[in-house]
Amino acid sequence: MPIVYMKLAGVNCAGCLTTIESAVYRVGVTHFEYDVAEEKVKIVFEPENVSLDEIIETIQLVGFDTYVMEIIEYE
Repeated sequence: MPIVYMKLAGVNCAGCLTTIESAVYRVGVTHFEYDVAEEKVKIVFEPENVSLDEIIETIQLVGFDTYVMEIIEYE
């Protein structure tokens, strides 16, 4: 399963994170973790269930910009 680290723009409160977290879990993300100090998220997903492009699009559809910082793949 790949691990992706992303920056999020426009996150101003816990409600913003809850909105993003709920949306990505609905499309098939298996783990979502926000690092407040680094202002980045860690997302784990199974590529056979959801693509990285779908995750990015989902985040954008709920009103936030994002970009991938790092992708780590592991078995």
